[in-house]
Amino acid sequence: MQSFSLEELSSYIESRKSSVEELMLQKGRARTYRRRERDMEEKRILHEICALRWKKAEREGKIKYYSPTQWYYVPS
Repeated sequence: MQSFSLEELSSYIESRKSSVEELMLQKGRARTYRRRERDMEEKRILHEICALRWKKAEREGKIKYYSPTQWYYVPS
């Protein structure tokens, strides 16, 4: 399996974003829904990506904590 850092993954997504959006607009149909459940490896990887992005947002000061149960994400 390939290994990416969060920065590499983000830059890869950004580089393909415009072509993917253009392709989606050309097809002009509704969102395609998943037909199978995610396997454990896929769930683990997605969880790691989300956790890394959350920690990055915390370091950059984009998340403001008001109390232990209330927070606000400052979009960029």
